[in-house]
Amino acid sequence: MKDFIIMCAKIALGVFIAGVLILGTIKGSANNSLLHKTKNVMQQNLDFQKNYP
Repeated sequence: MKDFIIMCAKIALGVFIAGVLILGTIKGSANNSLLHKTKNVMQQNLDFQKNYP
């Protein structure tokens, strides 16, 4: 019984780590694109301010 619980704990830990890694990768990509969009918007605002003092 004890071995079975340890095995389940190991599997659960493995699944948890895999999930965190996958979510981290997805979040990382989302953050990069979000950062890109924010950067573009900021650049547009700067250009707008330069063109219309």
